[in-house]
Amino acid sequence: MPQRSDGGGKGVDTKKVYDIVELMPALPNGNGGQAISTAIQQALVLPNGEKAEGRAQVEFVVDRKGRVRDVKVLQAPSPGVGKALLAAVAKLPHFTPGMQNGETTNVRIRPFVLLAPPR
Repeated sequence: MPQRSDGGGKGVDTKKVYDIVELMPALPNGNGGQAISTAIQQALVLPNGEKAEGRAQVEFVVDRKGRVRDVKVLQAPSPGVGKALLAAVAKLPHFTPGMQNGETTNVRIRPFVLLAPPR
């Protein structure tokens, strides 16, 4: 049975999705949240004729095994860009899972992605 933490115990709820943990999930190359945004930007392929600038935001969960799941687009300039963002997040490699009280846990990530106009 999963242990629950009320802040005073050592265990974590293995089914809960946390927003903040002691050690946040990281890509294999590390570098924190900026590396996640950059990896999504680099994997982003816009549909033909689609132009985008400004910023977008996605949300996903990095599970206890480092897999990305439950991906959602929170903000995008168009449905086409939203679909491209979903595809870009799907290309992310496995993460080093987040840790709380020495145990891996599920963590929700909400990175912003800068959209640059085509050059």
